[in-house]
Amino acid sequence: MAVAVQMISVIIRRQKIEEQYVGGWEGFLRDHPSQLMCADRELVSASFMGPLDVESFVTGLEAKGLEFLREGKGIDIAVFDEFFGPATSCDWAELAFVSWSNDREITISFCPQINTSINNVVSPSSVPMSSLEEFRLESDDAIVGSTYDLSQGEVVTFKSMFKFWE
Repeated sequence: MAVAVQMISVIIRRQKIEEQYVGGWEGFLRDHPSQLMCADRELVSASFMGPLDVESFVTGLEAKGLEFLREGKGIDIAVFDEFFGPATSCDWAELAFVSWSNDREITISFCPQINTSINNVVSPSSVPMSSLEEFRLESDDAIVGSTYDLSQGEVVTFKSMFKFWE
């Protein structure tokens, strides 16, 4: 599975929320009722329009027990920009893209956890991807959001496109 990256997305390890966030998963959902959030069993994605909103959100996560950066690497939290790639380095998630060539080219950005199968992507339910409706799945994998099938598209990771990026 993977979670959608839209605009600037804060990606959080779901297990860390359950283990370290004050109030656990339920507390997180209560504290952050966002219409631009989605989650699978491994990752949570919260999307924002600008860096000040990202900074405020991350600061709030840190105040509740999560760790953002250590020695320049994302520990529990990472930030990815839909168009410009990783804003932080991390060794547990990566930016990827999928393209479908139907009657028109459709490309979306998403974030899978490294070393997991990438078959589906979860997107916020409040942001319907009408152009992808034919790829929508009924799935229990989406904890928050809607699931879309990636198997008919061409998946490319950010690092494979820009090999100099390490």
